[in-house]
Amino acid sequence: MPFKFGSFDSLCETAALVICPFVGTELGVEPKCYGRNIDVGSSVVFQPSTVFIHVIAIVMTAIMIYSVQVKYTAIGRKEIVHFFWLYVIIQFLAIFLDGGIVPFANPSYPWVAAVYTGLLTAAYGTLLFNSFVGFQFIEDGSSLSLWSLRLISLVLFGGSFFIAIATFKGIAGFSFEHTMPLYIVYLVFPIICVAVYIPSQFALVYQTLEDRWPYGDLLFGAAFYCLGQVILFIFSDHVCHAIDHYIDGIFFSEFCVLLSVMMLYKYWDTITKEELEFSVGSKTAAWDIKDSSLAHGSTEALTDHNDVRIWDTVGEENVLKGEYKVISGKINDLEWDGESKRIIAVGDGKEKFGHAFMFDSGSSTGEIVGHSKQINAVSIRHQRPFRAATAADDALVIFYQEACPCKVLPTSTIKQTIKTHTKFVQDVRYAPSGDVFVSVGSDSKIFLYDGKTGDTLAEVTDSPHKGSIMASSWSPDSKSFMTSSADCTVKLWDVEGRKAVTTWTIGSGVDYQQVGGVWSEEAGIVSLSLNGDLNIIDPRTGDKPTKIIKAPQKAITAISPSGSGSGTFVAGTADGRILSYSSSNGESDLLTGENHGSLVTGLAPSPDGKIFSIGWDDRVREIEGGNSFTPASLSTSSQPKSIAVAGDSSVFVVEIDTVEVIRSNQKVSELKPKFTPSAVAASKSTIAIGGEDAKVRLYEWDGKELKETVTLSDENKSLVSTLAFSPDGKLLASGDVSFGFDYCPCGSFLRVLFIRSAFPTYTTRSRPSFNKLYMTWASNFQPDHEIMNGKRYPIHRLLQNNSFSSTFHLFPSKPTYPLPYSYIHLPTHLPTPHSIPNTLQSTTNVIDHRHIIINPTNQHITSRWSFHSARINSLSWTSDSKHCASGSLDTHVYIWSVAKPLKNIALKNVGPGGVNSVLWIDDATKDSGKGKLVSAGADGCVRVWEVTFHA
Repeated sequence: MPFKFGSFDSLCETAALVICPFVGTELGVEPKCYGRNIDVGSSVVFQPSTVFIHVIAIVMTAIMIYSVQVKYTAIGRKEIVHFFWLYVIIQFLAIFLDGGIVPFANPSYPWVAAVYTGLLTAAYGTLLFNSFVGFQFIEDGSSLSLWSLRLISLVLFGGSFFIAIATFKGIAGFSFEHTMPLYIVYLVFPIICVAVYIPSQFALVYQTLEDRWPYGDLLFGAAFYCLGQVILFIFSDHVCHAIDHYIDGIFFSEFCVLLSVMMLYKYWDTITKEELEFSVGSKTAAWDIKDSSLAHGSTEALTDHNDVRIWDTVGEENVLKGEYKVISGKINDLEWDGESKRIIAVGDGKEKFGHAFMFDSGSSTGEIVGHSKQINAVSIRHQRPFRAATAADDALVIFYQEACPCKVLPTSTIKQTIKTHTKFVQDVRYAPSGDVFVSVGSDSKIFLYDGKTGDTLAEVTDSPHKGSIMASSWSPDSKSFMTSSADCTVKLWDVEGRKAVTTWTIGSGVDYQQVGGVWSEEAGIVSLSLNGDLNIIDPRTGDKPTKIIKAPQKAITAISPSGSGSGTFVAGTADGRILSYSSSNGESDLLTGENHGSLVTGLAPSPDGKIFSIGWDDRVREIEGGNSFTPASLSTSSQPKSIAVAGDSSVFVVEIDTVEVIRSNQKVSELKPKFTPSAVAASKSTIAIGGEDAKVRLYEWDGKELKETVTLSDENKSLVSTLAFSPDGKLLASGDVSFGFDYCPCGSFLRVLFIRSAFPTYTTRSRPSFNKLYMTWASNFQPDHEIMNGKRYPIHRLLQNNSFSSTFHLFPSKPTYPLPYSYIHLPTHLPTPHSIPNTLQSTTNVIDHRHIIINPTNQHITSRWSFHSARINSLSWTSDSKHCASGSLDTHVYIWSVAKPLKNIALKNVGPGGVNSVLWIDDATKDSGKGKLVSAGADGCVRVWEVTFHA
């Protein structure tokens, strides 16, 4: 029978589709040839070879689902699993339909076939949905994404099910003779979905990945799918007759579809490989570490990503050797065994509170059982026989025997459940000798236990703490241990005498509660305060710490030079604190005086050496000497966004809808612009204000009020996020915000505006006529590009309009007088190559010509640097105004050259969570072609980079 679009007659004669018994005629359409049947007991199994393929498909898909599920951070993980589950269900139903388990004559067959059709359409709809997941139109894995997928699948399933059952039963105007709707949902729609998926994934790989191997996966998958359809609908009859009915085209079709699904998984797995962490050009301190690997519990990532990461500490690269998700919640503590092969991690999980695993493979070696609440600490005896102890919020200490190495940790391995504490048990620690371990808790009690048997040896009651004991640690010789307590003290205890030897009082107040501690073989005792301070204590001397290390506890949001010396600067943080830094020794210290009560949004130095800061506590504060706040502070009218200081020490604060001017701790002026201001920069008396309308406006400050002089429009494409003048005041850099996708190569733009440099003087030899216009360079012009008289110069660098790319010659002539503004009409399209002669005709009323305004006294030229893919948060110029650094939310830092605008130095992925601030320091190296750059951001770390500029 000839092929007819919308009819299953010719198709069903060739291939035994599950819907063929109910289309074409009242008795359906029977294929000319189909696979042999076999007898299994008293039953007949149709298409046994095809049934075998369905079983294999279920097994293989189950493996693929498991492999997808363990890649917790992969893009589109849950969406692709949805597709695989639908494929599994389809294969399960196909066993009943193809295998004849549900016979054609059975009343349930049309209903099962209708469900099969609905699921088939839903699966292809899911594939279509997955084709757009990688583009992140909707955040993958989010409730919106998953429920959208489920709703689409449900709608497609319901619609296709109704069309199928209505066609089979002849209801609602459908019948076996009119099969066009069923033809579309059963055959046409799947082809459309595949035809959309393949090109979209080619585009995704091209835009986001440098690796082109995924193309091969896509091509093989598409090839297998097409091959399967060709065999099924064209050669099935020929294959069946050639092999004497043992197998038919359905067998090869299902096999090819399985291969295409496997290639789909291979493609997804290839594009979602998780990148390893890496370090860039920085020297790390020499560590004396016994083990070659370091385990680190990660609890600051996404909600469901509380992983254990294992790092290699040998060499300078320190690569990530493994990352494992061991419990479903926060990890509180982890411990290596004595052989450095196994790790026990504990915390606040949902199904379990602890887990033991191999560090190299992540394979389980047992679970930690016996606790009913979150486990706070774990400790392992490093000598044989191996033992372990855990401490939890259920006020229990559980002692395990045969803890490591072990195959399992069933309840039988719990040697003792110790109930010595009455409140939360905060810490438990084995002595290095393994003979004894100690537990401490919120009941302020300390207990010692036998390291081998777990028996309680004694309670230490001499000179007890007055608050919860949060941590303990042993001396290397196992003769002493220290405890850190919420009563703001650290105590040293003698094990043999069961007495307190020394007490160190760290401070007073909540900030100085001691919440952690460790006994370092090199540094001595290190105790952690609640405010994040690390207190270094020498156990041999003194009653106070020998050194206190202070550092940011939250994201660094602003940076400013301190003015107290080369390489020193201050940094503001998201918790309102400001710290001073010295790049020479790498140390930081908290500024004395009253800090901000909330996030620091800006810092700006003044010519008199002071630093002004603003924060979300709606106050402007002064910093003097780079190390302390002055008592002076001033409240702002609304939440401040940006700050800058002019040459006369006037402070300009951009707020929600206002720009306030402050001098000597008093408000002296106020500007209420018609636009919404977003950023500000100052150079002497020139003030630049960026707006949410994507424009930058220049103002002159006369000491009393701001007067707008120029509006720089059409330069930025979105909200102006940051501004920075070059030190010589000739250049202004502006950064904006991108609303594009992360993979877009043109996201946020950085623009450099030449605003007060010496520009060509435009003169005429015939003052009254203005017919002849000559161009010459002023004698004091020192262009950033090497351009001399008579050399070609890009016209778009000279004129405002960026559309011109032709060039012209500059001819020397004797200047007569400057024209304040010159109106020049030039053709829209200039011939190339083209050299404009030494006269330019100034005409009027020229139709279809481009009108250009040239302002010789306030010219600006735009250079677009657009390598960032997200919001630009900070800009900083070198002292010679030749290079500008930009830091962005995309975690990258770029260093730009004014002299070589097409080149940049990229520092990629240097600020996890985004780079909020950049600053050039240590100008002593500027003559050597090098410079030092500081970057800081969401991770609370300050990084110092030694940059070698392009020669």
